[in-house]
Amino acid sequence: ADRKVRSKVNISAEKSLALGLGLGPFEGSSSGNIRNKALSKLRTMDYIMVRDKWSYNLLERNSIKSSKANDLCFAPQKFLPFEIKEKQATKKIERITFILRDWPHSNDNIHIKRAIRFIKKHKKNRSYKFQKVVLFANDLNCEKQLIKENIDYVKWNPNKFSIQKFMDIIYDTDLVISSRYHGIVLSSIFKIPFIPIEVDPKLQLFTEGVYNQKIGWKYPYKDIGLRNQIERLTKTSIEHIAYSETKIKDYRQLINIVLQDVNSILNEKNKD
Repeated sequence: ADRKVRSKVNISAEKSLALGLGLGPFEGSSSGNIRNKALSKLRTMDYIMVRDKWSYNLLERNSIKSSKANDLCFAPQKFLPFEIKEKQATKKIERITFILRDWPHSNDNIHIKRAIRFIKKHKKNRSYKFQKVVLFANDLNCEKQLIKENIDYVKWNPNKFSIQKFMDIIYDTDLVISSRYHGIVLSSIFKIPFIPIEVDPKLQLFTEGVYNQKIGWKYPYKDIGLRNQIERLTKTSIEHIAYSETKIKDYRQLINIVLQDVNSILNEKNKD
């Protein structure tokens, strides 16, 4: 939302719709100005659908009407640019993938250093088998630290990967530990257990919705905290996946309703 608000490109349209919107975080010295610009822009929208409770509550507090559904990744398969390949639930978690991101909004960039420390320590004593570290975007600070610590990583590059190939590489694993929101959203779709790195409250809210439990690696990201969470999921991964299947069905139904609403709005305009 921040990048869109600051854009100087003028786009003309008869209807303005915001779908799958995630707002914030609005932190830092310039956060108030950015927040106000975002809210001002959203007040001009004909229809808003947010993906999470945090964003919905923010708009509600500011008297902006929106619909609360979930992420657009829960849309029907025909709308997605990749095939959903659900993983068979397993009782044993051996292979772990980290999905990391820069987080300049607070001092929680410390999670990158702690994740690297965790990988190096447990790779050395062979406690876990680490598949890879994944970057979804140009997370420059994170990439710099990974290179410095000689940690192998995979970064999204449209010239190198198709979306399907990138998904296949990432989710060939038994557990995902992610500080990126879509890292855990996609994990739930592929039926892979996940642990959110809680840099943003939206990650924890999504996890609680899917698992009906508080699971996450919390600040200050201590080694024992993550080990405890991995052990917990190792014991209950099948039960967690079974519960999440019901929630994901609900999310898909919500997205279908939203898409029908959008279609109705567009058809109303066409009739005019």
